Amino acid sequence: MKISLQNSCLALFLLMFLAPSAAHSQQVNVSNTYLVDTLIKPIPTQRGLWTARVYEAIDLLDKRDGFKDSVVKFRDENSTKIATKALINDANALVVMIENMEVEHATKIRYHKFVETSLRKLNDLPWSEITAKDLAERVGIIRDLLINDYKKTLLNYVEKNPNFVVLDYIDGFDDEKAKSKLYEILSKKNPEKLIDRLPKIANEPYADYIVSASAKVVPATILSYAQSTGILSSLVRRNTDPLVQNIVKIADQASNKIKVLPFLGAINRGEKTIKEIDNIANNEDKYFQALVDLIVADEKLGRVDIEREINVRAIEYIRKINALHEKADNIRFASIQNFRDVDYYIMIIAGQDEIYTSSFTRGPFAQMIKKMEKKKGNELLDQLHYYHFKTFIRVIAGFSRLSEFLSTMEESQKTALMKKFVTNLEVGDKDELSDAVDVADAFGSIKDTVLIQFLKDEIVSNYERVKSINNQKGIVVYGLLASIFNQTSSNDMSDLPIPPITFIPVSEFKTEQNEIVEQMFFYGDGDGRGAYQMHLRNLRSDKRLKVDESAKYWTVVTSSNTPNILTIYINKPLPEPEDETAQRALKKYLDENNIVPTVVVHRGHSYFLSSTLEYLTPDIKVIMLGSCGGYQNLSNILNTAADAHIISSKQTGTGVVNETILRELHNELMTNKELNWINIWKDLNVDFSKLRPMDREYFSDYVPPYKNLGAIFIKAYRKVMAES
Repeated sequence: MKISLQNSCLALFLLMFLAPSAAHSQQVNVSNTYLVDTLIKPIPTQRGLWTARVYEAIDLLDKRDGFKDSVVKFRDENSTKIATKALINDANALVVMIENMEVEHATKIRYHKFVETSLRKLNDLPWSEITAKDLAERVGIIRDLLINDYKKTLLNYVEKNPNFVVLDYIDGFDDEKAKSKLYEILSKKNPEKLIDRLPKIANEPYADYIVSASAKVVPATILSYAQSTGILSSLVRRNTDPLVQNIVKIADQASNKIKVLPFLGAINRGEKTIKEIDNIANNEDKYFQALVDLIVADEKLGRVDIEREINVRAIEYIRKINALHEKADNIRFASIQNFRDVDYYIMIIAGQDEIYTSSFTRGPFAQMIKKMEKKKGNELLDQLHYYHFKTFIRVIAGFSRLSEFLSTMEESQKTALMKKFVTNLEVGDKDELSDAVDVADAFGSIKDTVLIQFLKDEIVSNYERVKSINNQKGIVVYGLLASIFNQTSSNDMSDLPIPPITFIPVSEFKTEQNEIVEQMFFYGDGDGRGAYQMHLRNLRSDKRLKVDESAKYWTVVTSSNTPNILTIYINKPLPEPEDETAQRALKKYLDENNIVPTVVVHRGHSYFLSSTLEYLTPDIKVIMLGSCGGYQNLSNILNTAADAHIISSKQTGTGVVNETILRELHNELMTNKELNWINIWKDLNVDFSKLRPMDREYFSDYVPPYKNLGAIFIKAYRKVMAES
């Protein structure tokens, strides 16, 4: 589109008048005509091919939501506006800006190619894990990079904006000084995030620094490179840093390389030898205690790898005692009899996603309290440097053992600990919410009215504190927690910026054919195959349901003569790894036939949960998952299904409990106009009152959507931050 010569001259005059003087500007003296928002000259034919490719990339972004309509639908109305402006309007404006720059034809082609590549990168991002503001920020950085390259100020720009989003796009330019400077700055701040880029920068001088700096943070990655062949192995082995060389020695000398690696700090300081750790690694109990000793020593070197190894070993103990849940306690807990109080504490943290109520209360927790003897709870936490203590408080509160732990302390010590529990929730980036979610979840489990009031008062006090320093994240976090805590008794969260939490209309589930579609995930281990057969037997016992197993990879269950049509698609739990093949085949079938599940049920151990979550879509309204506590799982779910109602458990769950809940859920879906969670849970409590005490115990670990305060907090927080 052209503008008149008169308007063009006026625009140029205003730009010249408003532009900063040369005395106050570091930029090269280039024309500012690129700021005009319409084409000054038509796009010549020889560049039309390149601009067309940019428009194709924009069309892909436009069609990301399924429709080419110049609107990018993204979670909610406000996010849709932000995404549409960035990916449609602002992206189109880049073509105009480039064409209005006074550079040669080849440079404009290079810029258009950069924009096309960058927009395609945006399309390839996992949109479920980012916000509309993130997309807008990236488009803004693409524009900034173009302008600064045009003005020859790219080096100055990266010095002022050294971040990984800039790094994602700077390869589109030829300014080697700017690239080197950006790598240099980032390698000092977050070397571990540059590890994946090492192959293409292996010959650069700053590659060696990245290796030595990363060795302090993610030594396991450096170890894997040392054991590899080719350029990465050479890059590590040539490094003269003593720490890197000790990792190379572990690679060459240790029998249990992965087990020895967490002790890199002690080896590097000369406190331990590789051979000593190798010998300890052969004894399961001694090795676990040695790992815990690293936490007691507050070892910082390779902390990520230390915690990963601790979690692996601790969960092995938890699974052993879970598997013996029907045995006498002297048999069930025999494998964990000879540990220290600090060891049991670590088991509780590491095993939180899999530990049963009885496993917890009669196992690690009971043993921890016994071994503490006269030691106070705050002394234990001091000894462990408050290792994930907010998670610990959440877990023990969830199992109704917080009061017992607090009773080991004096009143002033209890007060200090619980103050610490709810303090500093504003610390960290805006998306770092794990501590706040721990606080929200713990509050929902606390029955002590005095403690509840104390926490409410502390939340208000902290709100006033962050408000006085105008910390925006803190204001939102504490404001929402105050609102949630003051309304939990009535389950009325109507003041929060989220849809109702106590019920959900069935109309939100239905397709145009008046059908509700549920997808159920089973896995091919022994437990999964057994649970699948049990579930089919129960489905067949309901005369309203027809079970069709004729397909190779999935089973279809359909209701008839019910007010709402319910169709359930279940992948067959074929022996691993064929179970994944079945899930992929079912997903392909659903996509090809435009069948959209709105209910998802995960039937499998917690270690299969991540596989189920990969199949979630924004259309999901209800999700039933075992072992879904904590921020990470909740965050991953709500990244995709922002308003989903989540039925979660503090444990993996059992067949009887899952089947009882599903029978009630399916009946409600087929017969009612809404899912009323309060009424459903009342009915389930009646059902479980007739079952074995053990089944009632397992059911008590399940959390209905209206009591899932962690999920409620995340939903509300994201909504507020998106609108601010």
